[in-house]
Parts: sequence; structure tokens; C-alpha cells
Amino acid sequence: MIATLEAVAKQRTAEANGAAPKYAPYVPQLGDKSAPKDLQEAADYYLTSRGQQPTAPNKLLFIGQTYKLTQYYLTDLVRQINC
Repeated sequence: MIATLEAVAKQRTAEANGAAPKYAPYVPQLGDKSAPKDLQEAADYYLTSRGQQPTAPNKLLFIGQTYKLTQYYLTDLVRQINC
């Protein structure tokens, strides 16, 4: 988590100094078993003919990666509460 935050901070600084934006995939590639199950299912929908749209590339700004960290933190917190 810290490594991702540091990489995002470095990229934000680079972009503020004129570097080109960097992109990351929004959902994992098809067949990525290391991704959480809900994201595997999202990839199966959004990256196949069932949900794929030509105007919706599978990418987001790299500096937007921090939303994922919050999402997973909250998921773990909910699991702890429900146990």
C-alpha cells in the first residue's frame, strides 16, 4: 500500500512538472486469478462482448489508483465487523 502511494505521489509530481499522464487498467486482464473475485467478474463482463464498449477503454489515470486502496481497506474493515 505504501509503495503504491509513493508511486502515485511521484507520478503526480512528474505530471505537475509537465510529464505525460500515465495510465493503468481499470479492471484486471481476463484470467488474472490474483485479482479479487469481484474484479475478475468485472473483467469477464467489461472486457468481453457482453459489456465491452469501444468508447470505454480499460484504463484510468495512474494517479487515480488511490481509490483502490480505500476500497480494499473498507472491504477488510467490513469483514472484520461481520466476523
